[in-house]
Amino acid sequence: MIKNAIYRKDKVLSFSIFLFFFIQILNGSIKLIFEFSSIQNSLISYFFGVIYIIHFIIRVFPIVYKKSKNILILSYGTFIPLYLFSLISVSSRGEQIEWLMSSYILWTFAFWIPLGITAYSILNYKTLYDVLIKYSYILSVILFIVFLKTVIFMSKEQEMIYSMGFSYLSLIPAILHLSYYLVSKRKIILLIFLGEMIMILLIGSRGAIITLFSFIIIKFFISNKPLFFKFTRAILIASVFLVLFFNLGNINNFVKEKYGIRSRTLAKFSDSDTEQITNRSISWLTGLKLIEEKPILGYGIGGDYYPMVKATSFLEAPIGSPHNGFIQLAMQLGVPFGLFFGLWLFLSIFKIRKNHSFQHRELLIITFAIFVIPSLTVGDEIFIKPGIAMYIYMNLKYSSKNKIINSIKKIKHE
Repeated sequence: MIKNAIYRKDKVLSFSIFLFFFIQILNGSIKLIFEFSSIQNSLISYFFGVIYIIHFIIRVFPIVYKKSKNILILSYGTFIPLYLFSLISVSSRGEQIEWLMSSYILWTFAFWIPLGITAYSILNYKTLYDVLIKYSYILSVILFIVFLKTVIFMSKEQEMIYSMGFSYLSLIPAILHLSYYLVSKRKIILLIFLGEMIMILLIGSRGAIITLFSFIIIKFFISNKPLFFKFTRAILIASVFLVLFFNLGNINNFVKEKYGIRSRTLAKFSDSDTEQITNRSISWLTGLKLIEEKPILGYGIGGDYYPMVKATSFLEAPIGSPHNGFIQLAMQLGVPFGLFFGLWLFLSIFKIRKNHSFQHRELLIITFAIFVIPSLTVGDEIFIKPGIAMYIYMNLKYSSKNKIINSIKKIKHE
């Protein structure tokens, strides 16, 4: 009876996490398929957001409050003073607080913390892993429809097809299926994954492809396999990657001539992209320069947006973020705490080698690869990406479990 009750609650929590990613992908896909105005897009986002919030309050909150009350209170108790500082900081510079409220505070309190605390409250992560795999094919179907629409209805005047949003949304089912294939060795799962990888390669971004390879690399280095096994597999992976990399120009020409698909990602991979490098350099250097003005306390979470826009106003399209998680954390939280948190987030993956729960370890690697790596390297917005909260809270759960186990072992030895 107790086991059944635990399983039922874990299933409710697990489905809630899937529901969030389903809503996120459905929301993004609708906007990619149909051409709506910015106001209509906002209304669609609000509609889906309200659905998730209502579901969380009715189905999930009673469970997480009972199981993780202290962590829930601590989470909101930590972010309330941090955002009060941000509001004061933004207001003192005469900047509008509406953007901070809608783009940061709402996302942290309504989605980031709820998804994180939901993941933390799960007792058996096998349930979460199984639920995500079971329903992941629905996500693949939705994304495949977007892919077909994008490729089939591509106009002849359109130089290249590209959607960064599509590529990062596709990473969720793609890496789940890659993980499942490495366990099950089922060929159909491998075919599904390869199809998703091709979709990302043709209309997605380079960052998403690099994230896929980073998942494979992390899996091998985190595994408990012998050193020789890791070394030989690393050479094999590197060889495959290099062969593909040096033939991307030929692949790009073949796809363009044979099927008429002009992939921006293939073109960028096979050509030097100096414009992109220049834009990255400007955003990074601007971020570093702004850090010098407020090195200790920073601008507050979300408070870096207007200073970045003002500092890059000389560009045709001003940049609102530094596009690097480490730089943004130092801008938002100050250099001491920002860099400390960034380094902890990056290095925390290496301690999970001793985690004997396969599903818990696997979910940590999956969420780290999909959400943390891109955000720390070529992206940012750590505190408004719920997938990162999911990783952080599951990691904290592992740490707390580990402490309890070590304490029990210590008592036994005494």
